[in-house]
Amino acid sequence: MSSDFHEQAVELEDYDAVDAMEESEIRELEMIENALDWMKKGTFGTCQSCGKAIHEARIMAIPYSTVCIQCAEKKR
Repeated sequence: MSSDFHEQAVELEDYDAVDAMEESEIRELEMIENALDWMKKGTFGTCQSCGKAIHEARIMAIPYSTVCIQCAEKKR
């Protein structure tokens, strides 16, 4: 295998990794924007599945949580 081919293969792997990170970051930003909208509507911190309050510890860990821990565990 030539060094040029090897370098190109490594570059392509790097691009794939960057693309995956970008997609993940875009999804996270969308979820954060949704959480900001819920704050404006007054529904932030309310489970979208059962309607109960999402525990503060979960909100602190995942500020854009849409469901409480109980509902999240049921979805697994």
